[in-house]
Amino acid sequence: MRRLRIRGGVAIGLAVGGVAACDPRVITEPGPVRDLEVKLALLDLPDAERNAIGSFNIEVVRDNAVVERTAVSRNPDTGVVSFLDEPPRIPAGGIVEVRVVAVNVSGEELPIGGRTTPIDLDRIDGGAPVEARVLVGRLEGFTAAAQLLATPRLQHTATSTGAGTFLVVGGRRAGDETAGDLADEIEWFSPFSGEHCTSGGVGNCAFGAVPPARIEHVAVDLSARFDAACPVRGVLVLGGVDETGAPLADVWRFDADGLRAGGAFSTLPSLVKARAGAGAVALPDCRVVVVGGEDAAGPVTDIEIVDLGGPVPVVTTVGTLPFSTRTPIVIETGNALQEFIIAGGLDERGDRTSGAVSVSLRGDDAALCALDTPCNNQNSALRCPRAAAATAPLQPGSELTPALIVGGTDDRCDASVEVFRASFTGSVNGFVAVGASPAVTRTAGATVTPLRGGGALLMGGRDGQGLLRAEAERFAPIVPIEDVAGPLAGAFTEVGDAPTPRAFHAAVLVEGAVVAVGGLGEVGPEGSVDVFIGDWR
Repeated sequence: MRRLRIRGGVAIGLAVGGVAACDPRVITEPGPVRDLEVKLALLDLPDAERNAIGSFNIEVVRDNAVVERTAVSRNPDTGVVSFLDEPPRIPAGGIVEVRVVAVNVSGEELPIGGRTTPIDLDRIDGGAPVEARVLVGRLEGFTAAAQLLATPRLQHTATSTGAGTFLVVGGRRAGDETAGDLADEIEWFSPFSGEHCTSGGVGNCAFGAVPPARIEHVAVDLSARFDAACPVRGVLVLGGVDETGAPLADVWRFDADGLRAGGAFSTLPSLVKARAGAGAVALPDCRVVVVGGEDAAGPVTDIEIVDLGGPVPVVTTVGTLPFSTRTPIVIETGNALQEFIIAGGLDERGDRTSGAVSVSLRGDDAALCALDTPCNNQNSALRCPRAAAATAPLQPGSELTPALIVGGTDDRCDASVEVFRASFTGSVNGFVAVGASPAVTRTAGATVTPLRGGGALLMGGRDGQGLLRAEAERFAPIVPIEDVAGPLAGAFTEVGDAPTPRAFHAAVLVEGAVVAVGGLGEVGPEGSVDVFIGDWR
């Protein structure tokens, strides 16, 4: 059996000064045991809500069943937590998650809590404690974070860097979505340690040389897709357009460990073709595929691979797309064929397209198949022409690879929502309409982010009249996606307004919570950060 202890306490605010310490309770028993250290980061709740918290109920969940429970009290003045009961013992292996719910002094549960992403105990070094990091805020609602971007911006990327941290790169720091100065400051957030570092000198981090200012770039989370046989982790930043409007070909890798070792970024071999508005996907075997975009001469149709698996990174060209596309939709697949989907985008005339193709990387060659031809048993291309659409997987890791696609259309198709699904073995594949529409139409600048347990969160964006929206909606299929033979029966449920209306922001999953960063606000670029935590109860 393993053992659980609560280390630290509660960090008040998204990142304030670290976690208070308290003495852990240690279990001594024969057999294999391990500490599971729980770190709680309490978001910036109003005083009345924060002061109502008397304790936290903590549950360890395995296979959708609660296997252990414990509780910790919270000192409202110091934020320090301490055990009320004996620490629970948790299973020796398997996948678990930790759920936290706040309780008032009368023992009643409050609509405040959080949950971890799944923790695979079998894949963690047996000699090290396991950390469970939980952002605590309003359940099925938004909580504003106390910490702000040092440089308010829009059209940037925010990418997970593991251990509850994320990286912000690029964007515009002034103007709107069509013009303005570019942001050259890189920012890194660690909500659970209380750190916020920037390449401009905020915090105690050593960024070293950093990527120059850019927009329309790609940032790829390597840790999320590379398998255990690939030792490379971090974030790959590539392409985009610089201050002068020139497309970029440079490739950079961010490693959070380098923040303590004199330089977090390293340069890799450049792409063969510069690209603005490209798409990219990481394959499990240490390769990143780059498609689409435009260089100074026009559309780029070459497919390039950045191979990080050898002693020296290598960039090669492996094929050609059958159509040109800028800001395409890229859909990862869950099958073992290293296959992915490229759809939509802007063509060489700047018009939205509906074309789609599957790309399969077998060895050093790319096999391509248009989705409306028999070679891949797909039944459609996009139902509406789209570019820069918001998309997210509905069942990450599933062979069905369902993905929700919203926005990026014109006014002839602005309310359309569709789902891509491909089993690569069944008879129902391709793009299918969704038999429900969001309560608020969003044509541009929204985000769609997968939620723990399935479904996705749609938030922000501009509506058909160009107004910024604060509404957020949860999408969930009503029937199993594998049973779909026509329009998908799904439902959008309103979950309330975010504290800040925004568009062209970035959204990133941080330990099971959706974190919305920056964007275009009502008076210009935003520096605020909002956090959504779903309610599983």
